[in-house]
This record gives sequence, C-alpha cells and structure tokens, in this order.
Amino acid sequence: MRKTLSIISFLFLFCVKEPHEVGWFLTFKIPGKMKKTTVKEEVQKSDKYRVIADSVFNVQKKIHSNLNYSGYAIITSDTLRRLLPKFIDTTQSEFGSLIFLIYGGAKYKGNVITSPCTLKTKIISYFWNDNIDTFGIFKIDSMKTSVTGNFKITHRIPFNDFPAGPHLFIIIPQILTGSANFDTIETFKEGLFGAKVLGDNIITFLDTIKNESEDLRELARQNRIEKIFLHADVTHSFPVRFFLSIMVFSNSDTLMPINNLPFKSAPKNQEGVSTDSTKFSIEIDLSKDVVDLSKDSLIFYKAFAIVDSQGNAYIKPEDFIKLKGYLGVKLYTLER
Repeated sequence: MRKTLSIISFLFLFCVKEPHEVGWFLTFKIPGKMKKTTVKEEVQKSDKYRVIADSVFNVQKKIHSNLNYSGYAIITSDTLRRLLPKFIDTTQSEFGSLIFLIYGGAKYKGNVITSPCTLKTKIISYFWNDNIDTFGIFKIDSMKTSVTGNFKITHRIPFNDFPAGPHLFIIIPQILTGSANFDTIETFKEGLFGAKVLGDNIITFLDTIKNESEDLRELARQNRIEKIFLHADVTHSFPVRFFLSIMVFSNSDTLMPINNLPFKSAPKNQEGVSTDSTKFSIEIDLSKDVVDLSKDSLIFYKAFAIVDSQGNAYIKPEDFIKLKGYLGVKLYTLER
C-alpha cells in the first residue's frame, strides 16, 4: 500500500529530455524508471513482517534471555503499542475499520527444573476509545501448557475483528506450577494486513520534487513554458479503492490544492481478495503560478489518501504495484 501512495516521489529520479510533440508546442518529459514490486518482496526486506498461511502480518516482538523463575511468579509484563498496520495514519482521522485478525502470544525455550511445570500466557488487549479519549479493554484471553525436560513451545492467541488504530497489548507469561530455566522468552504481536474498510485516512506524507534541469530553468526565464503537469501510469492488484489529495508548495510559499484523484480498486471477490489487476493513468496540471521552473529548484508536496467505505480488503503476498510516470513541461517552440 505504501508503494501505491509513493507514486509521485519516484517520478523524478532521472532528468532526461525527450521530444513528445513537434509543432508549435513541444513537450519535455522528466521520466521515472519502470518499477514493479510485490508485497512479498517488500516483506522479505524486513523482519517486521511475516507471511503466515498466505497472509501478510506486521510483527512486533520483545525477547528476554537467561531467565530463571519458579513458583507462581509473573515473569514479565510487556506493553506492546503500535499503530496497525504501519501505513494507517491514526493521527489524521477517526477510525471505523476493523482488522480481521491479530495474534498475540509468547514463545518459550528452556528446561524444567521441578515438575509438574505448567506455563501460561495471559493477554489483555486494549483499543482506543474516541468517545472517552482513552484505552478500553477489548478482550482478555490466555493459554496454558504442561512441559517436561527441554521444551520449546509457542502460545499464539487470536483476536478477531479488532478496531484499527492505536492499541495496547499487555502480554504476561507465567509459571503456574513447578520451576524452569529459560534460554529465551519472546513475546510477540502479529497483525494481519486486511481490514473491513469503512472510510479512513490511510496515509499522510510530505516529500519534495527536484528540478535539476538548467535548460528548463532557462526556457522558463524566456517565458516559453505553456503548462506543467504530472503523468503516471499505474497497474496494481490491491483490492482497495482510494482518493489522493495533494497540496503543492513552491519555494515562494504559494500553494496549489489537488483534490480527490481516484485510484480504483483491482477486481476482488466477496472475501476481499483481488482476482486480477487493474490499469489506469492519471494526469495532473500544475499551475505556473505555483511552480516557477526558473526559480524553484525544490517543489514540496503533502499528500493525503482516503479509502472510502467499501467492505472487506485483504492483501496477499503476491499483490503488486507497477508504476511509470513523468513530469511534463509543455513549451512554445518559438521565443515569445
């Protein structure tokens, strides 16, 4: 998803002039490279994500080493607080969406000292309640297992239809009976990249565009710029529809709003899984009053993406985004 919403930032990697239309007008392109990436490729770049049963999960974990606890002791209490998924911007909107599934739990590795030894993992999950401006308890659950000798076990507890947005998981490993040495105890939370989308602001970001062409700056000084525009060709298989709004700023602090550019969803089934890809193009005119290529070496923009209410959305590891685009500058061929 984040790649979907970074279209404009990569369009300006290479400044290469290319004739597009000959006659009274000439259009220069500043093209970007063709780029394609899949969710699975992005997942493999970081240990913060994991593919579980053909689903993509955001992972958060905390590891404790060389522990020795006995009796009925609570050995640790972890506060795991994170916006979920990472690309959802809860600071900019109120959320109604539901995450299909979050797993919380603990992994234990060690050896039993005194039998019988029973391990228990208790989880208290909290969601942010906008009505009272604080956290409220969503669900309390636990799991226990009797172990002997050298052991290596995992407790993974599901939390279904969890409200998207800020949340808090307190994970408490315990020994109910006996005693044991632990090589490691790892507490974790895994959040599925899938949701019932009910109308959320999913990202807000600020970036810049570099104008490094001295030729374009000289043509602008000669008043030969007729129009400036952004063009992007997009192919993707993400099962969500969204609208992009952009505010463009120049060095002189002038502002141009561009509102509600549609990014249509790929075809999907009733479960919210995409069944094919979709392809489309967008073109955005930039006002010469805002972008002065004779002076503006840096153009700033701030973008917001809004997903409207559209039901289930489920992202697969093989879902992809392919992008190609350019900054276009249409010129008068003769001096004015």
